[in-house]
Amino acid sequence: MICKELVMVNEPVTTQEEAINRLCKEAETLGLLNNQEEYKKAVYQREHEFSTAVGFDVAIPHGMSDAVNEAFIAYMKTEKEINWGEAETKPVELIFMIGVPLKDKNVLHLKFISQISKNLMKPEFREHLKSCNTKEEAFEFLKQINDDIRKEIVCL
Repeated sequence: MICKELVMVNEPVTTQEEAINRLCKEAETLGLLNNQEEYKKAVYQREHEFSTAVGFDVAIPHGMSDAVNEAFIAYMKTEKEINWGEAETKPVELIFMIGVPLKDKNVLHLKFISQISKNLMKPEFREHLKSCNTKEEAFEFLKQINDDIRKEIVCL
């Protein structure tokens, strides 16, 4: 789920690679990844299959790997829009990275993406995220996603 340590606001990254590296480094520092290089391979494999830029200045990179110790969602708002994708680049400012252990892939992966996507479809949700200038402000706003995911998991 989203934890405060994985919420980053106004990050001065300029490329997709920098953003992914920064998010992975923090996840590994928190013990959520046991091998960030292996996890990044899973993320880039997914990007190679189909870009995770979903429109609305949003990307949802994700990977399922044994390199993930515990499921997580990391969030980054970039300082400026960055290009996302290989062949067809799209501008991105809001990034939600999802990490799921292979053993949990069937349940958590889809629940995480579902809840993030449901909220991102609302223009007011995206605009509020773009207006957050501190990690604390963004985390308080994003806690509703955690609550929604918890409700769905309990219902399983």
